[in-house]
Amino acid sequence: MVITKSILLFTSDAESFQTLTHDLHNFGCAYRVSGQFEETWNLLAAAGFDLVLLDFFSGGDGVSFLQSLRALYPDLPVLIITAPHQVDLRIRCLNIGICDYLVTPLRIEELVARIETILHHRGVDDQRHYLQWAGICLDETGNRIRNGATWLALSPTECKVLATLFKQRGRPASKEYLGELLGCKKPLSINAVEVLIYRLRNRVRPLKLQICTLRGTGYVIEPLIN
Repeated sequence: MVITKSILLFTSDAESFQTLTHDLHNFGCAYRVSGQFEETWNLLAAAGFDLVLLDFFSGGDGVSFLQSLRALYPDLPVLIITAPHQVDLRIRCLNIGICDYLVTPLRIEELVARIETILHHRGVDDQRHYLQWAGICLDETGNRIRNGATWLALSPTECKVLATLFKQRGRPASKEYLGELLGCKKPLSINAVEVLIYRLRNRVRPLKLQICTLRGTGYVIEPLIN
């Protein structure tokens, strides 16, 4: 079982962070990069991020953004990047409520260590155990799934179906088994299971995930190859 950290990097100079984001991926961190406030708010509303990495080194009005971020997402950890001379800025951001800061030039090992420490203290490592399959993460507790940094919200029933298929590890799950698993007082009918799978199949297709039907046997999940 692998735990993936989902990072949102806000910067006005994405090119300077290309090597950094590549290294973050190698250290098991999924990430999205944003340089526009509106885009960032949309990403935060649509996806579940474990931490925001806010770049002050490249300039921009990050303080106003940070104040709004703390007001709307008070429990979301924030780590900032600053230049060596920006002492007053770091103090101001600490007073607003950031978790920590890093000073350029950055070392990826230190950045990862800071991220690990912040998320460990916040309980992320202890509480979010994601099921992993073919690079896709399924969060049973949060009823959501992702391939990359963006989360797709699921209903509890949809999440239970996918979790079951993940745990089958390539072995088919029959319609009868899924019906018994999903039913409350009595099993779901075969028709109800088929309708649920049809809808779920369409929902997860953009994540490069497909639910395949094995005639007379049941369902399995496979990566979608274009």
